[in-house]
Amino acid sequence: LQEFIPGLDSDYRVIVLGDRFYVSRRMTKQGDWRASGTKLFTYDPKPNPDLLDYASSLYYKVSSPSLAMDVGISDNGLHLFEFQALHFGVTPIVLGPGYFIKHRGEWKFQEGSGSYEAELAYAIDHYLVNRM
Repeated sequence: LQEFIPGLDSDYRVIVLGDRFYVSRRMTKQGDWRASGTKLFTYDPKPNPDLLDYASSLYYKVSSPSLAMDVGISDNGLHLFEFQALHFGVTPIVLGPGYFIKHRGEWKFQEGSGSYEAELAYAIDHYLVNRM
């Protein structure tokens, strides 16, 4: 069960692979409260530091090379609706324009990405190097 947050017109799908944060905004259909499954995605190369910091804090609490999160933003803050660590959709990675990375304390957008397989290999390598 998920808490219903009134007034949302979207949620954010954040997929973390290592130190790379892929973000898509998923819009709801008119008259429907669900954003998941609508296939109405938008991508913004301008970082949302609150969203990225929130996703980063959750990612570093979970010991996994990858983490996918559905996050809502309301007047009351950020809300984690669900997460997956092993099996999740990869649309933001394969169709998105790039990813965010934190560099010297600031979120920067990096255009482009490799194949999902290359990105997953990067995430596993990053995980092993930084967790040992």
